Amino acid sequence: MIIMPELKCPDCGGIIEQGWKLCPYCGSELHKMGHDEQKTQIYSDSSIEIKEEINKLNENEKKELEKKIKEKIDEHKSTKNNIDTKDVSSSSSRKKSIFVIIGVVVISLVLLNVIKVPYYVEEAYTEMEPYTDTEAYTVQEPYQVTETYYEKESYVDNECRYVYPNYAVNSIDWTGILYWGYKLEFVNKEKEYISINAKVYFFDGSKYPYSNADYTPISNATETVSKTIVLAPYETKEIDFQSKISILKSVWIKWDYKSEQIEKCSPVTKYRDVPKTRVVTKFRDVTKYRDVTKYRNVQKTRTLTKYETLWESIIGNNKI
Repeated sequence: MIIMPELKCPDCGGIIEQGWKLCPYCGSELHKMGHDEQKTQIYSDSSIEIKEEINKLNENEKKELEKKIKEKIDEHKSTKNNIDTKDVSSSSSRKKSIFVIIGVVVISLVLLNVIKVPYYVEEAYTEMEPYTDTEAYTVQEPYQVTETYYEKESYVDNECRYVYPNYAVNSIDWTGILYWGYKLEFVNKEKEYISINAKVYFFDGSKYPYSNADYTPISNATETVSKTIVLAPYETKEIDFQSKISILKSVWIKWDYKSEQIEKCSPVTKYRDVPKTRVVTKFRDVTKYRDVTKYRNVQKTRTLTKYETLWESIIGNNKI
């Protein structure tokens, strides 16, 4: 509760209010008694204190204060009526009533600008509202398959190729009783049979001197003796090439030979691809669905409680 400062008339001791210039009980002029300067300072200080105290009040205490103010106003009105009934017609009595009313109005105006009263307004606002939605997602799902693969497998095989055999031909000597002949030695150095085609060319010495033998074409030979010699593995043979030229004539010879190719085979390790099967795990994309919580903006309204002074409420101040 606010304790109002208590002032008394210096003449009659009656209780007076701030701002009064005349005492309502004895009619004394208060400003002539040195009260005028004092009441200005008291009014100023008291107004500040009143505002501070009123701001501290709750709603019930403010209503109680309003009630007391009304009672005080009614009391002053009653006092004024009593003064009027006493037929106080002097100008001083009228002035006292005017000052009382002015003081009450000032106090009322102060209170009207301090006391707050509630009012209600509608306000729009946005709120995040949850909702359920279905979304698709992909997962890797395993599955098994049988696949074919190849492995390198070794095996032994005979590998064959055709080559000229390894052998030797050696000149032995001249032979002949009635006719000229020439003996050659053939040596097989292979572990298999070989075949050799050999030719001996006899030249008439009187027609083709021996000194020119190296330059004489074999097509000019007087006689050619050809033989095929077959040799067993590692076999050596002596072959006598007999001509029909009499030993009574001089001769000289040339000879050449050529073997047939043989097939040579040997075991070798080879590799081949062998198909096999195995079970393997693979993965594939699978689409699935799930419910998820999402949010969206929703417009809503709400009632807000705001406050304004009694004065704003009376004059109809715009509410924001």
